[in-house]
Amino acid sequence: MPPVDREEKLSNDESLEQSEMVKELVRSKIEGFSKTDRLVLLILSISNKIKITRLQKIGLLINAVIQGRVPTSHNAYYFGAFSEDIDDSVTKFSDSSIVNATSDGFVLSPYGKSIINQMKESSNEEDRKVLEVTETIVKALSKMNDNDVLALTYYLFPEFTDDSLIKKEVERRIQQHGIRGVKAYKFKKEHLDEFINRIEKN
Repeated sequence: MPPVDREEKLSNDESLEQSEMVKELVRSKIEGFSKTDRLVLLILSISNKIKITRLQKIGLLINAVIQGRVPTSHNAYYFGAFSEDIDDSVTKFSDSSIVNATSDGFVLSPYGKSIINQMKESSNEEDRKVLEVTETIVKALSKMNDNDVLALTYYLFPEFTDDSLIKKEVERRIQQHGIRGVKAYKFKKEHLDEFINRIEKN
């Protein structure tokens, strides 16, 4: 059976999730993953279902915390910060049946769950740090809807809004309603860890 067909079969078969065939396929896959690939899988594993815009914005926040500055992973685009690498990872995972697209967003397939489980088991110190930051941010923002997460990134990273088609609309929304779930205070980008702690407490 060709590799793509084999992956598609595995992605839809819950009973094969822990089989030796899956583990062998998973090991070879993980070795070829980029940092962005790993990040996308971690976000999906914690979020359950997530739409692409939210995935992009959460990726931005995670990279900001990890890098300790405005991240180089994203560029200004039509809806604010956008990472081509994240977009490519989602497309690649969809094409190889690691991720399934639904009307509510993207979700890991059983095959994808096998991959993330094995990835976590074999993680190094750097991977564990990324996992910790990802868990913190995804959980901290879990009660905020997609529009509020989008507004939050516009508020925190105005440098990515120059090419946005919805910049004025989002700025007006923030001015009129604030960002639900986040108390107003002056934010400094060098204090991203403190920012995440505050969101958790709020």
